[in-house]
Amino acid sequence: MEVRILPPHRFEPELDVTVVIDVFRFTTTAAVLTARSDGDLYVVPTLEQLDRVPVQSSERWIFSELEACRHWPERRDNSPVEAARMDLGGRTPVLVTTNGTRTVGAALERSGKILLGSFVNFGAVVEHVRSLKPRRVTLAPAGRFDRAEPRFEDDRCAEAYFQVLRGGTPDFARIRSACLADPRTLRRIEGEGDFEADAKFALEVNRVAVVPEATAVHTPAGAGGVARVWKAA
Repeated sequence: MEVRILPPHRFEPELDVTVVIDVFRFTTTAAVLTARSDGDLYVVPTLEQLDRVPVQSSERWIFSELEACRHWPERRDNSPVEAARMDLGGRTPVLVTTNGTRTVGAALERSGKILLGSFVNFGAVVEHVRSLKPRRVTLAPAGRFDRAEPRFEDDRCAEAYFQVLRGGTPDFARIRSACLADPRTLRRIEGEGDFEADAKFALEVNRVAVVPEATAVHTPAGAGGVARVWKAA
């Protein structure tokens, strides 16, 4: 099994298995919601594409940090802490975020199988990838999607997956400390009231034993990067 790390702006025309990684906070929130939900959830690259989700607004929760939907009654923050504790009330979660959902959209055009990975579901994803016995695995740290900029925590998570899939053993305690000490993380902790709790949650290894898999949703208007997420394992 060949394992490599490719951010979304370096995706190739054909990928086998792709693990999308957006630690702060998309893939972490998605893992929590997949573990809690009895049904599917949906991933949408932009708010303008919400009409391609086959769920009425009264029957969904939108998890997003985007300012444009901040005051929508069905909106909740893209927060793994909130996702873990709130009453979903039978509604379908729909995630629309800045980087991770757009990375999934890009992967849908190129990859045969897309998994959502983070620290919180690390072991489950590793075991599932091994069970698939793919020829090639691409680890895709989302970073800042529109600027093709890396993000420290996404790269460290991708490197940890790379190491384990190649037979190594990461120092997770050291990785956690380094991520919390990263200057950008510290700025977000200072400037965003609830981010510290989300960051610490997102850096907990193996908190949930679930593997979210994303597949394209096809509508009369086309898929357009919209994905259904279901529990592969």
